Amino acid sequence: GSNDEFTVEIHHGGFFIGSGAMRSYVDGKISWFDHCEIDTWSALWFDDFIVELGYEKTETLKVYWLLPFKGLDDGLRILSSDEDTNAMCSVVDRVKNLVLYFDHDSDLGRAGFDHVQSEAMEEQHTGPGNVDTEATPSSDEDSEDTDFVDTDNEIDEGDEDIRAEEEDTIATRVKKRKKAAGSMLKATGVSMNATVSDDSTDDDLDLPEEMMERNVKLKFTRFAKEDYSDPKFKVGMVFDTVESLRKAISEYSMKNRVEIKLPRNDKRRLRAHCSIGCPRNLYASYDSRAKSFMIKTYVPTHNCQREWNLKRCTSKWLAEKYLESFRGDDKMTLTNFSRTVQREWNLAPSRSKLARARRLAMQVIYGDESEQYNRLWDYGQQLRTSNPGSSFILKVVNNHFSSCYMSLDACKRGFLSGCRPIICLDGCHIKTKFGGQILTAVGIDPNDCIYPIAMAVVEVEAKATWKWFLEKLKEDLKIENTYPWTIMTDKQKGLIPAVEEVFPKSEHRFYVRHLYSNFKDAGFKGEVLKNQLWTCARASTENKWQYHMEKMKVLNKDAHAWLEKMAPNTWVRAFFSEFPKSDILLNNNCEVFNKYILEARELPMLSMLERIKQQLMTRYYKKQQEVAEFVGTICPKIRKKVAKFAEFANVCYVMPSGSGVFQVLDREFQYIVDIGSRTCDCRKWNLTGIPCQHAISCLRHERIPPESVVHDCYSIESFKMAYGTNIKPCKDITCWEKVEGTQVLPPVYEKKVGRPPRCRRKEPHEKQGKNGATMSKHGTVMTCSYCRGENHNARGCRLKKLGVRPEDYVPNEVPLDDKIPEHHDADQAEQMHMHEIPDQAEQMHVHEAELGEQVPSSQWNTQGAPEVEEMTQPVNVPAACSLMSQMSSTMLMQMMEQGKQLAISSIVPQPLPDSVFIDSNRPLPRPAPLTTATKQGRNTARKMNGAPPKKKGAPLKKKGVPRAKKN
Repeated sequence: GSNDEFTVEIHHGGFFIGSGAMRSYVDGKISWFDHCEIDTWSALWFDDFIVELGYEKTETLKVYWLLPFKGLDDGLRILSSDEDTNAMCSVVDRVKNLVLYFDHDSDLGRAGFDHVQSEAMEEQHTGPGNVDTEATPSSDEDSEDTDFVDTDNEIDEGDEDIRAEEEDTIATRVKKRKKAAGSMLKATGVSMNATVSDDSTDDDLDLPEEMMERNVKLKFTRFAKEDYSDPKFKVGMVFDTVESLRKAISEYSMKNRVEIKLPRNDKRRLRAHCSIGCPRNLYASYDSRAKSFMIKTYVPTHNCQREWNLKRCTSKWLAEKYLESFRGDDKMTLTNFSRTVQREWNLAPSRSKLARARRLAMQVIYGDESEQYNRLWDYGQQLRTSNPGSSFILKVVNNHFSSCYMSLDACKRGFLSGCRPIICLDGCHIKTKFGGQILTAVGIDPNDCIYPIAMAVVEVEAKATWKWFLEKLKEDLKIENTYPWTIMTDKQKGLIPAVEEVFPKSEHRFYVRHLYSNFKDAGFKGEVLKNQLWTCARASTENKWQYHMEKMKVLNKDAHAWLEKMAPNTWVRAFFSEFPKSDILLNNNCEVFNKYILEARELPMLSMLERIKQQLMTRYYKKQQEVAEFVGTICPKIRKKVAKFAEFANVCYVMPSGSGVFQVLDREFQYIVDIGSRTCDCRKWNLTGIPCQHAISCLRHERIPPESVVHDCYSIESFKMAYGTNIKPCKDITCWEKVEGTQVLPPVYEKKVGRPPRCRRKEPHEKQGKNGATMSKHGTVMTCSYCRGENHNARGCRLKKLGVRPEDYVPNEVPLDDKIPEHHDADQAEQMHMHEIPDQAEQMHVHEAELGEQVPSSQWNTQGAPEVEEMTQPVNVPAACSLMSQMSSTMLMQMMEQGKQLAISSIVPQPLPDSVFIDSNRPLPRPAPLTTATKQGRNTARKMNGAPPKKKGAPLKKKGVPRAKKN
């Protein structure tokens, strides 16, 4: 009949949000299914509803029944069996519309609502036909809904006796009802908001007699981890530990910007309150029934003001909150960190607190800096296991870290297979607490880019550490004959003598930029001398070098003499060896690599090595992807150089001589080019293996592509060989094999005065102004506006003080101090002269004490400067004095001696070693170049241009004879 039918209202497609009275179901749809019958109603209908509404039956989809006359906060019950559907049928005679909710992703379960359980159905029934009296009346006489109150019969404030009688009646009804354990505390109306003293325990709670008599398992709302983002407290809320409660209070304090104090805070009890006079307070203690911490008292109202600076906003709290932010951006500045905290929390912590928080976050991300040294043995074993053939050598002195050498197998194999035999050496600082130096060996790949070979971490940069690094590098690369190798260095401490001992027969080149730095320190400053020095270094022939050195001699004889003492084969292209196919004058490869690992140098020891390895691993992968986009037979940067030389060839005029030899006129010079031997008188082709503009003009005359005569070391095949081996990643640190090595402690820490520098000291021309790069006044010469003299201004001009006009002053007649104005009498002049002579002698004595026996006093005056002014200004040492004082520099003497030894050793021919590069570049008989002067050459050129072959018997066209016109 109609009494056995009911309607099912289903809310689906949405999700639950909020908790307690704020819980709601959003983004959902509502569907109704009418004429459902009690006789056929079972749990199988739920599967039909799911399919009918277009969903799939999954394990995460839950079906909830909203109890009649209940809300979402306490009326949801899980439906999973026929026992649950029987309970629904028992209320159909009173309620004809049953409400169901579909929870598609178990949002309600993940939110931590432990009191929503299927066994809580006992709260509504103990079997079919027994319905909860609070939801549905047990008889027709009491069919009125208890949730609706007649306002006419409402109890007023003056009817306290009626209210008390009503409460007793309700209490009697409650005792008669059989409630489930999860809702018994709620149904009895026990007031948990009552004030509990500090000495009270969980036994002091007023619980129903029925609960005390039976062993009932209570179900309380548990505080979940998701609630830390917006913590809300209520009486009966359970926390796993007291630490989680303290954390929740801290989060609440930070979220609401209130200062919360904990007068009682131990393992079993906790009391929290705001400032004095604020009613807000919370008390929690250990509850034996829940076996965890439970809130017993909570007063949420408050009247205190919000704060800007909270004591709970500690560096530890900030580090925990922004740990992932620093993991994603470990270069976040303190300014950006402060703005982020202010935007998200409206708080303004101090800069020192932010710095401590960032330091704590970095320790969590990268580990303890001191402890990482003790894991170097394990890291070396893991590196050799994951990349067989790699080298990792650790040197320990008295259980303290001394030095470490690392070279990956892919780097060594690729360098020996596809790179030229030239090694650039340099060092850079480590920007951590313990400091140190990184020594690097970098090669040049076929595309003229950096190719890291090996690196070492040492405490200090000295001859012993450089020698140790070079010996390990030489042994690692299996270098026996050092003659074909080229070493390029700068003026690092102890590097030059270390190279002399380890690579005695190698060609040693100096970094011209550092050579100019010594040149400038010797007193030879100015843009003109600087440009002339670089012009001399770039000279590719000996005649040009001598020509430019003569120009330097005209500009400054002392500067010319200073350069004459430097061996030219260490810094001039004209004297470089043609074997390594490189004419570089700068050590930019090492500087680029130092900049490449700049961020890694700020990390602790182990993290730094792993970061550098990861960068190299990614670099090799990217190079393998780039080579697929290369066009032609040579690398892209070499192709650009060839194109640039081709543009310069527009002023080169060719005159062939035969057998591949040409004479090329380039403005006022002429050069001889031999295509067969791939040489040119300018020596650019000889040094680099890339045809110069003179050679390209000859190749253009012969219709030969310039790319075909480029050296093989620049080919794409060489590039593939250099980057053909992959670098394998290492396992997680927890999976590393334990090595029974000696304990490795960090280097002895010596605290330095002041804040440690993080940036290198820049040159004056590198400094940036407000509107970009600006040139400072460093090194400028002061000029007097009165006498036009140097090194003083008009305020300190002696001529102006004595009243002498500049045009009346003759330097060669009398000293300046003897030049007395005419209005002075003879006595005053003699008295002034007598006073000046001892001062001059004293200044002479001071100069001799400063210069010692290095420079004779006769060399002090230069360029006709006044002798008196020279003696009275001891800080103004002439250029010659600076030059001779620089001669005592150990570094400069080493560079000069090194240059002399290399010049002598380069004269004696040495046998070539058996290496891959040398074997493939031995002088072999080369085939004659194809030219258009022969029949074979013309046919080859025609095929390259795509023209059809010439037919046999076709008449040849005569040059200069016009074709006859047809009538």
